[in-house]
Order: sequence, then C-alpha cells, then structure tokens
Amino acid sequence: MKNFMKIACALLVAAFAMTACSSENTEFQRPQKPVVTADTGFLSFAEQGLSVITDAEVVRAAAVNTDDFICTILDEQGAEIERFTYGNKPTEPIELKVGSYKLVVVSEETIPAKEWEHPTYGAEVPFTISKGETNTLETIKCKLSNVKVTVAYAADLYNLLEAGSKSDVTVGSNMMSFAYTEERAAFFAAEQEENSMTVDMSLNYAGKNSTMSYTVNGVKAGQWRKITISMPHANEGNVVFTITIETLTVDNEIVVDVAELTAMSETVIPSDEKDPLAPIISWEGHDLDETFQLMASHFDQDGNCTVPVVFDVDANNSTFKSFVVNVESTSSSFMTSLESMNILTEFDICQVNSTTNSSLNTALTMVGIPTGAKVLGKESVSVALTNLMGILYEHQGTHTFTLTVTNEAGHTVQQPIVMLVNKASEGGSTGNAPTVEWVGYDISKAYTITSDLTVKIEVSAPAGIKAFTVDIDSDVLDAQALDGLLPVSGIDLINPEEWYAGFLGGLFPTGDQVLNQTFLSFDITEFMGMLDMLVAAEDKGYANFVLNVTDNNGQYTKATLQLLIHQ
Repeated sequence: MKNFMKIACALLVAAFAMTACSSENTEFQRPQKPVVTADTGFLSFAEQGLSVITDAEVVRAAAVNTDDFICTILDEQGAEIERFTYGNKPTEPIELKVGSYKLVVVSEETIPAKEWEHPTYGAEVPFTISKGETNTLETIKCKLSNVKVTVAYAADLYNLLEAGSKSDVTVGSNMMSFAYTEERAAFFAAEQEENSMTVDMSLNYAGKNSTMSYTVNGVKAGQWRKITISMPHANEGNVVFTITIETLTVDNEIVVDVAELTAMSETVIPSDEKDPLAPIISWEGHDLDETFQLMASHFDQDGNCTVPVVFDVDANNSTFKSFVVNVESTSSSFMTSLESMNILTEFDICQVNSTTNSSLNTALTMVGIPTGAKVLGKESVSVALTNLMGILYEHQGTHTFTLTVTNEAGHTVQQPIVMLVNKASEGGSTGNAPTVEWVGYDISKAYTITSDLTVKIEVSAPAGIKAFTVDIDSDVLDAQALDGLLPVSGIDLINPEEWYAGFLGGLFPTGDQVLNQTFLSFDITEFMGMLDMLVAAEDKGYANFVLNVTDNNGQYTKATLQLLIHQ
C-alpha cells in the first residue's frame, strides 16, 4: 500500500508537470487529541514552524531570533484571545471556541518610522477551529514589514562626485538623507497600503551642483526599492543622469519591475510613470482602473445592453503595430461560451483576417471588434464590446479583458478592464454571508467517486472574499499519503505555502484570483480520478474537503464536500 501511494503521488505530480517539494517540512509528533467537553476545538504549533524570508536582504542587522517574535491570536471581531512570544509558545494545544481566527506575528510591537539597517518582520495567518478537531499551524512565514531603500551610484559617476553629494529619499512623511558614500539600507514604516517615494538628488560634479527630483507611487511594505544613479555619457562631459529603480519584493520570487528615467541636469522629473508616447486607451464616462459591475439595469426589456461599452484607442501620433486582447474569467462557463463562439482567449486583432483565421475573424466582427486592415497601420480605432455584454451577464464572476497595444514607434500600453457580474450584490447590498454550492448536487450529502461524478464548485461572497482555506478530513488520505502534495489542514488558497502552491494552482484558483472576489467557479472533477489513484483498490474510505470562507465583513461560512472512495 505504501509503495502504491508513492507511485500514485509521482504520477499525480507528473500529470501537472510540477514539482511539489519543501525544504521546510518538519516531521513532528502530533499531540494527543484532548477530550472534547464543549463546542470547542484546538490549536497547536509545529516544532520549528516559524521562518523568516530574507532572500533579498543584505543588511548588517543582527541575526533574526524568532524566539522573540510576538504572537497574538485574534477572534473574528479582532479581540485579543492569547498573546505569547514564539519561544514560549504553548506546548499543549490551545482550546478555542469554534470559529474563524487570525494569528498575527510581529518581530517588534512598533515599526520604527525610519531607521538604518532595521528590518522588521511579520505575518498574518487566518485559521479556523472546528469542534473536536486540532488545527496545527505547521509553517508560518514572516516577511518584511517595512520598506527597504538603498541608493547606489555607477562606478564611473561615483569617481567623479565631490563632497556634499547626496540623495534625500522620502517615503510618506519620513525622509532619510543618503550621502553619496552611504552603503547602508534605510527602512521606512509604510504609513499607508500604497505610499509615494520621492528621490531628491543633489550632486556636486566638476565644481557645479546638479539637482533632480523623481516621485514614484505604489510603494508598499515588503518591497526593496533599489535606486541606482548613473551618468551614461560621463566620459563625453555631458551632464545627463539616469535613475534606475528596481522594485524587489522580499519573498521567494523577488524581481518585480524596473523603472528607468533619464533627464538633463536641473530638470524636475514628473511623477507620472506611464510612457507618454504610448497609445492611449479611454472609455467615455468610465475610469479604466475601476471594476465595472454589469447589472440588470443596464439592459432594456429586449435584453439589449443600454450602456455603450466602447473603448477608443489612439496610436498617439503613430500607427498601430499590434493590438493584443487577452480574456480571463473566474467563470469557466463564460470561457466555454467564448470557445463555442470560436473566440480565443488571446489574439492580436491586427493579425486576424479572413485568411489567417476565418472563424475567429467572423466571430469578432459579429460582436463588433474590428480586425486586420481596419486596425493595422491605423492611427485610431474603436473596439466595441457592447454586443458581448448580454452573454457576459449570463455568467457570474469576475471577467478581465486586457488590452496590450503597441504603436509603430515601439511604445506599448497595457490596460486590464475588469467587469463584475454578481447578481446577489446588485443594488449595493453586501450583507449576505458567503455561500458555497456544488453544481448539480446537494453539498450536504455524500457521493461516491465514479467516472461520471462531476465536481464544480461555485462560491458567492457579495462583500468579497477575505480568507479561503481548505481542510482535509479522511480515514484514507493522511499526511503520509499526501506528503509533498498538500497539507491535511490549513490549505490557504489566498496565500499558499511555496511547497504546495504549484500543485494547488492546478486545482483551485489562488492568490488574487480569490482575494476580494465576489464570485468563484472552479471545476475539480479531474482531481476525483487522482484521489481514486491515491487509495488502493481493496481499501474503502471517505475524504471530506472542508471549505472555510470568510468575507470582508467578517462573515464566515463552512461547507463540506463529502466524497466516498471505493464504496
């Protein structure tokens, strides 16, 4: 049986073409389950379950001692239930009332407003307590809680700089002055979720002083803003500076983006980071960066959409070279509907015509999207999706149309257009608690896994999803059987641990596909056959998947997917 399990797990991983492994897995003895005396459950901690991600850190601070980290358990209302340092965490399971909780871990009570070489770390881990069950927090990863900033100069420029040269960096309302010889990192408290950062450069060069200012927005806690200043033509005597800001996230994958700016000396740099020469996309009367909710009031009695969904695109003193449309949706039924209409999930309307792709060209023309010569080489174009809205409204979920447009001058703009269909929240109501449905089945009943069993789950959360975890309760799928694939409890769809994130992503929506979404639809029918592989033919048992959903109003819903194996 044990060898069969290993072989089945290997086949399962190969099917998803992913590697599920974890250097952080810790084997430990689970505490004996306490006797249940009330509507309570228990929380325990794994040995060596707390770690700190410092992949991108190059600091002179002392080694991180996680024993001093402060752990606080909060209930659904934010009230403090327990507090202790991680080094003094309870050795016995903590008894808690049934419900949703959050473990908040911080390296310090207060993040300094600004300080050299002083990183702070933290984590928030939502978890649920079920009656009589013990929830073990096996891995708690703490990440950088403040904003790290470093300033460096290209070697050829550094050798030319004179005393007094500096760069003042302001994050929010806090400023740190970097002398040009400064090699330390500054750590700022993130006053808001997104902050502005201004670099005021004052450089002394050849007896003259040159100044430049640059403001960048969207600076967040957990980021390393790595500023590098250079003068590409220093040998030619031209005073032209370049500021490069790398944005790294102190996490397992650190490189996010790089913004580069070149300006003449004594020029004030505008704060707008968008390419001013890129094509311009607009929707009259709408902000493209805001989600548009499609509602019944947007249709007349004949079902025709009365809101013009027309995007005007200007090549910006140039002509179009490419115009790529990408379609994504949380509703699998909407994507299937597009497929039945011969509309691909991604296409370049500049290259679509009756010769290259006749069926796609016909489908796009029918819904009002221009193709081929009507776009390629043109200076402006209108893309109408109005005729598609009737079909879109039939499918609940979040639908994203991303337009990536490049002009002949080589400048590109990318604009996601997000549309929401959530009939339960129309009229502004967000009071309904989350609901979980098993399409075509009664989720309160148990079903045997067969070849014709379909498992499509739909989750509605009018207030938006704040937390979504899955626990596995089974007499045949234990931690040993699932080793390297999934944990048996606390499977976090929004913040999955690294070791199972890849495998999980092949089954469920994860991350931003879940967080703040008001509707989810996912089909895990294929996983049923894989579950069957994990259990020997002569064995019988059950596998319950407990879905725990909490919305942004703190409302919690628990639904259990009950599956019978070989019964």
